[in-house]
Amino acid sequence: MKIFESDMSEEDAQKVSDAYSKEANSSLFGVIFHLLILIFFNFQFKELGYYKYLILLLPVISTIYQLKKAINIFFLNPIRKDLELQKKIAITLIISKKTEGYKDFELPNGSDCIEFEENPYFASLDVSENSFYNTKIGDEVNFELSKYGKWIIAVYSKSKNIDYNTYKQRKSK
Repeated sequence: MKIFESDMSEEDAQKVSDAYSKEANSSLFGVIFHLLILIFFNFQFKELGYYKYLILLLPVISTIYQLKKAINIFFLNPIRKDLELQKKIAITLIISKKTEGYKDFELPNGSDCIEFEENPYFASLDVSENSFYNTKIGDEVNFELSKYGKWIIAVYSKSKNIDYNTYKQRKSK
């Protein structure tokens, strides 16, 4: 694994800002949606007494989860530091395993997946079919990330962009 630090271009800063805005908007929508569901269920089950609280347990838990996510995004995220200092890091990881997705039907992980050797950043990427077939085990994959928030700016291998749907981060030990 190789790590390099460099300055962000204006285009890179815009990508980080756009990704943050998308995540913030999604989080805000989730909080509002869950609060509305909670209010709806609260007024819907007035006559049930104690059973009302059992019915409300799941909406309350999901609302708390959404609030926690929103607080992390709006108040604890180092996005301001990333955009102020304009620093990014480039990480080179090596593909250790490839898993082909399901073509006939969709399962929870039905897309093509590439996994990386042990590193503190990423475990795997779910990639497009084209990106899956353009990479091999042992190839180097380069990630450009914002330095503090670790927002993904670009992913490429052999100067070809890798189209990815989702990624799995390494769990801290």
